[in-house]
Amino acid sequence: MNNTGDQPRKQATGVSIHAIMWPIVAILVIMLIGIIFTIIAINRDNEKLSETMRKSDQCISEATSLLVESGTLSETASAYILMPLTEEGELNFGPLTRYTAELSSDKTPDKILERFRKYDVDSDVVNDLTTAADNANQMIELQLHAIALMNEVYPLPDIPPLAGLQIPELTEEEKALPDEEKVKASQMLILGSKYAINKRFVSENVGACTEKLQYISAHAIEEATEHIMTLRRMLWIVTSTVIAILILTFFFFYKTMISPISEFTKLIMTDSPMSEEKGVMEVRLVAAAYNSLLRRKDALNNLFRYAAETDTLTRLPNRYGFEQYLLDTEENNCSVTVLMFDVNFLKETNDTYGHSAGDKLLVDTAACITECFATDEGNNCFRFGGDEFASVIREATLSEIETMVQKFAELQLSYHISVAFGYAFAESVNAISIRELIDEADKKMYERKRLMHKERSVAGG
Repeated sequence: MNNTGDQPRKQATGVSIHAIMWPIVAILVIMLIGIIFTIIAINRDNEKLSETMRKSDQCISEATSLLVESGTLSETASAYILMPLTEEGELNFGPLTRYTAELSSDKTPDKILERFRKYDVDSDVVNDLTTAADNANQMIELQLHAIALMNEVYPLPDIPPLAGLQIPELTEEEKALPDEEKVKASQMLILGSKYAINKRFVSENVGACTEKLQYISAHAIEEATEHIMTLRRMLWIVTSTVIAILILTFFFFYKTMISPISEFTKLIMTDSPMSEEKGVMEVRLVAAAYNSLLRRKDALNNLFRYAAETDTLTRLPNRYGFEQYLLDTEENNCSVTVLMFDVNFLKETNDTYGHSAGDKLLVDTAACITECFATDEGNNCFRFGGDEFASVIREATLSEIETMVQKFAELQLSYHISVAFGYAFAESVNAISIRELIDEADKKMYERKRLMHKERSVAGG
């Protein structure tokens, strides 16, 4: 009796699931129809917006390609001019083949500008890119001039990949320069202020062009976006009731998926690591995989940078670092000392005890040189090939240099090494060129090396 009495009371006070379901279904159907029509309108406007953005992106991409291609031409030309010979002493014409191919492609400044003029854009925008193209062409002229000077010293081979390279004619004054001066003049053309100014102007004018394009595009996009936002507000009004019904489910997925993913998109743009403690398991796995890739990317970037600038055996800066340091030094009006080193008996060590012993000899030599002559956090000591080392010391007196040299001569015994060295001192880089200091130090080093070998022969005899 009690059970049968309870059932009527529940039916009387409760609400049937069907009584709730069918009105909800009817409301959801009506809302769905409204949502569909609103979405259709939004998609139509989105297509128009996408077309506007696509055209804007094409213009910006074309303008930006001028900066990219200008940089590519600069890098390939510089790769040859700064290092015309390979470590084996052969002509390093590989970069020139790429340079020639770039000049023959449809990516030259003039061709990019020709394509850009076909877009329906404001004349101020075209003027900015025209100026950038002029600056880029001036850079190309300086590059070809530098190549022509280098060609006088290291003649280019007559091969098909270089057939399209139009090298300008040098003046009689330039032809009369010594080879060393031609090389220096060639390198200064791409390392000098005129080249740097043109390079900066290319970047600034392309930046001004893209900034104006972005502003024009933003204005058009703003109008389209405003209309889309109106439709979206209508869509929000229609869907707010549905959201209320599904709020708990939505809240769960928002906290566990949408919010973490939204945060991840911002972190990806800044190459920042993601938190692996938020969201559901799949989101955490995505974060872990991304963090792993990010660590590998950073490690590879550091490795490539280190490999390009550092001798892997001794951890000293290589020839590239040596040349860069010399250029920096020439810009400072200070005293300079150049020391040149040559390791004695490296070949005999390799032949007698093996290359591992030879490597240790080189590493010990680098350590001894660094201990005695390192300034500027050790960035002034270099190994630029084989058994050759160098050091450049700025703002030191001759007395201080002699003290360092004496220390080095004494420490060689402790390091069990034998190194021939020579040095040249100048109170100001304006009084004598660094190349002359290098030659003087090199001559003294080879003279000392001959004496050391002669003394060894006498002692052995």
